Amino acid sequence: MLKHSGETAYREQAQMHARMFEGADKSNMASPPEVMAATIAGALRAQRPRTRYATGGGAKMILALRRFTSDRGFDWLMRTMEKRMAGSGA
Repeated sequence: MLKHSGETAYREQAQMHARMFEGADKSNMASPPEVMAATIAGALRAQRPRTRYATGGGAKMILALRRFTSDRGFDWLMRTMEKRMAGSGA
């Protein structure tokens, strides 16, 4: 991400994402790889796969927030969460 966006107009956002990803394994919302693998395997075996699978910590909550907020409200929430997870505090 930093290789492709680190020196563009998206530099600040790419750096914030990189910081967020660095701490992702320590997050209480992180899920073991086995959880994700089981969901993927189930989707591959499904006769009629769903469009989306809420998998991992916080996924159902995020999808519910998306359903009950406006586009701008959801974007604001995601940016706020991203900043907190990246440790920028802003």
